[in-house]
Amino acid sequence: MNESGMRIDVILDELVAEEAIRAASSARTAVLLAEATTLRLAESRSDQHGLAMRSLAAEISCATRLPEGTVIRFLNEAEILVNTLPATLEALTAGAISYRHAQVMASAAGSLPREARGAFERELLPVAASATAARFERTARHERERLHPETIETRTATAVAERSVELTPDADGMA
Repeated sequence: MNESGMRIDVILDELVAEEAIRAASSARTAVLLAEATTLRLAESRSDQHGLAMRSLAAEISCATRLPEGTVIRFLNEAEILVNTLPATLEALTAGAISYRHAQVMASAAGSLPREARGAFERELLPVAASATAARFERTARHERERLHPETIETRTATAVAERSVELTPDADGMA
C-alpha cells in the first residue's frame, strides 16, 4: 500500500473514533434530558405535567440555543431510550450505533406497547449495528408492524375515534 492509501486508512480510523465519541456524547445527553424530565415531573402536579414539560423545553432551548421543537423531540427520544430501550442506550454509549440509529429505534419502539419494546429491541439492535440508518429505518418500520400486537386496521380505527380538536379561550381574545 502506498503512503496516500495508508494515510486514508488512518483518517478512516480517526473518523470512526470521532463518530463513537459523538454517539457517546449523544447518549450522555439523552441521560441528562431524561433526568431533567424526571425531576421536573416530580415537582409538578400530574394535571400540570404538560405545562411543566413545555417550561422545561423552553429552558433547555434557551440554554442550548436549540429550537424548542427540536428540544421537545430530544426529550421524547430520551425518555424512550433511557426508560424502555436500555440495550440501545448502551450500544449508543459504546459507539456501536449512531444517534440517528437510536432515534429510529426510539421512534419505532415508541409506537409499540411497552411490553412489546423489549422483543423489538432484541430483534433489531443487531441490524442497527450493521446497517445504514436509512436501511435500518425501513427494517424497523417493517418489524414494528410485524411485532405490533394490534393490526394496522385496529390502530387506525382507534386513532380516528380518539382524534379531536380543542379550543380553550384565553385572555385578550386569544385561544
